[in-house]
Amino acid sequence: MTVDPGGPNERDVDALADAEPIKAGEVIRIRTTGGGGWGDPLARDPELVVRDVVWRKVSVEAALRDYGVVLTGSLDDSSTGSGQALGYDADATAAERASRPAWESDDDAFFDRGPGYAQLAGEHSARMSTSADLSVAVLGGHGKTGQSVCRALAARGVSARALGRGDLAAPGGLTAALRGCVALYLLAPNMHPDELSYAEEALAAARAAGVSRVVHHSVASPFAPSMPHHLAKAHAEDAVRRSGLAWTVLQPGAYVQNFLPALRADVPELAVPYDVHALFGFADLVDVGEVAAEVIISPEGHLGATYEIAGPGLASVSDVASAAARVLGREVACRRTDPGGWADGPGAGLPERERAWLLRMFDHYDRHGLPVGGRGVRAVLGRDGLPLVEVVRRELG
Repeated sequence: MTVDPGGPNERDVDALADAEPIKAGEVIRIRTTGGGGWGDPLARDPELVVRDVVWRKVSVEAALRDYGVVLTGSLDDSSTGSGQALGYDADATAAERASRPAWESDDDAFFDRGPGYAQLAGEHSARMSTSADLSVAVLGGHGKTGQSVCRALAARGVSARALGRGDLAAPGGLTAALRGCVALYLLAPNMHPDELSYAEEALAAARAAGVSRVVHHSVASPFAPSMPHHLAKAHAEDAVRRSGLAWTVLQPGAYVQNFLPALRADVPELAVPYDVHALFGFADLVDVGEVAAEVIISPEGHLGATYEIAGPGLASVSDVASAAARVLGREVACRRTDPGGWADGPGAGLPERERAWLLRMFDHYDRHGLPVGGRGVRAVLGRDGLPLVEVVRRELG
């Protein structure tokens, strides 16, 4: 293997070298042993066949049998330089080749580069965006996020296969449910106790089923040790990146839609166990579905990318209440409640682990909020996310 052949840094490197520094723009030239050739042997230039015979790469008998080349002269004379050197009879060769059946190609690829190569090379992006017969699996497709992704895919003419716990328990498990799908939207259940194992099992099933691409639904600020369920998604992201599949990761902020039940109450009020003025990058669930569908059906430029998803500006829970008041034309109260009171009240019915994780999340929100950049939506959709007041208007109006 030669690095930078003909350049100022030309050097030979062992073919199995590791950690060899390569500069941007440098060429790597790899020479390998020859193979059996490719294509119709009867289409090979007779002059090259003669050369191969002289070089003892092809026998005299094989020149006629395999390539249809009628040789003239003597191979020995070509070696010694005496007598008639090896050549070929052009008319006889043409007649010989014309007498043989036409060569048929099975159009198999010369190299099998694996199931993800076509997507990595961007070869199927246009076909994916216009083909209704292609199916995308949405794991977690029965929840509010999965339903939003499925709706956005359907609006683009792509069949969405919503999968859930029942599919995991069915005969053949997730592998059987994924067969025939070209991509997987991987969304773990909220507060899953072992999200890494869940993701690894889903990725293994995708590989076994021949699925070549995965879009992973993560979370904004996944590496936040103070929030165990966020940290679990960081580990799942790492598994996705090492899966061998073509991947994209989405990191949405907290949903505006999480506040809708309280805003639709007879007396609308937002009461949360953290600072109501802490800043967040709130995400519109509709935007999340739109971004997910776009990177699934038009993967070119999105493979290997990680996108934060949020609205165009930071906002607080107090800002959500103000937006709702404008839309509803009435006062919407907003107050901070005691986390301990939440644990003894609304959170009392949750499993102990989930309650503890949520309390740690509330503490993080109270101290730091959850700011999220809004440029990811524009990078994918070519537009900003819907402003907070417009999301509230669409949902409540």
